[in-house]
Amino acid sequence: MALSTNVAAHAHSIPMAKPQPAGPQKIASACLQRMGQAAGGQTILLNVCSIKHEQGFYNSFIYYLGREKISSLADCRSLSWITYPEQQRHYPRSAATDLMVRTVCQ
Repeated sequence: MALSTNVAAHAHSIPMAKPQPAGPQKIASACLQRMGQAAGGQTILLNVCSIKHEQGFYNSFIYYLGREKISSLADCRSLSWITYPEQQRHYPRSAATDLMVRTVCQ
């Protein structure tokens, strides 16, 4: 019993690290799938754990273009996606982006 009290008392003195933004290296590797190279040469990683059905033919998801985290909404009727906060619509321009949107919509 005394040991657990000492451990608990010691735990309060350990400084806590500040939360960091979750880059691709911080996400569980089981959640990240490499889609390939974008038309611009950057690696595309899809966070398959982030895929959520929204409404109708739309699924929200997160992907990484290189080290940049991008929140998006797939329009599965047109196999396109809208990025946020820009609200810009994109269509596949590489095998990697085509695979990404098809994976999100399956």
